[in-house]
Amino acid sequence: MSELYQKPVLTNEVVDDFSADDFVFVQRDEKLVDKTYQATSYLKDVWSHFKKNKGALIGLVIIVVIILTILITSLSILLSLFFWLSSVR
Repeated sequence: MSELYQKPVLTNEVVDDFSADDFVFVQRDEKLVDKTYQATSYLKDVWSHFKKNKGALIGLVIIVVIILTILITSLSILLSLFFWLSSVR
């Protein structure tokens, strides 16, 4: 059991398995350049990530439907109240 908790022992052993050819660049004549991407705004970047998340889109649709329902019903209540008050006079 104590073998599992032993730390590795460092030694001064020299390993000569490497040669100078092991440290040569593979693309010697080519320039190594990162990919360049088209610059996008923060809002476009957020929207592109948001579109990939189907659960977030479903939640957005549900929230929009709820807000539209609230707006339409409150508007209809206000209009019916307005017409009721105008007919009472």
